[in-house]
Amino acid sequence: MADQIALIEAPIHETTGTPGPRVLHDVARFEILGVLCHVRTNPEGDTLFLSVGRRDFAVSLLDLAATAALAVEAHLKGEIRARVLESQEARTRPARPDPDTVFAEHHFGSAPKH
Repeated sequence: MADQIALIEAPIHETTGTPGPRVLHDVARFEILGVLCHVRTNPEGDTLFLSVGRRDFAVSLLDLAATAALAVEAHLKGEIRARVLESQEARTRPARPDPDTVFAEHHFGSAPKH
């Protein structure tokens, strides 16, 4: 798997007592504080619903995706900025001498100037 570039957050809303979609698709199950947490999504796939005991919560996948897109954009801008700075530094750096020429000049002296 690729390197992690960011951690993202999305608001979690408590939805206990409010009617939700009747059809939910199971995604995962976790144990939280000794109680089974069911993670489900609606048929549209835009919201995750978490049921923990008698409590219900919802997370918008659209909010999560938008936040992820912003994090990816910032990461890509950082890569571009680094490449531009590296390119600018390369142009302003003095040229490295040819190792063969430096060796010859060191041992035999520089060529006579006319």
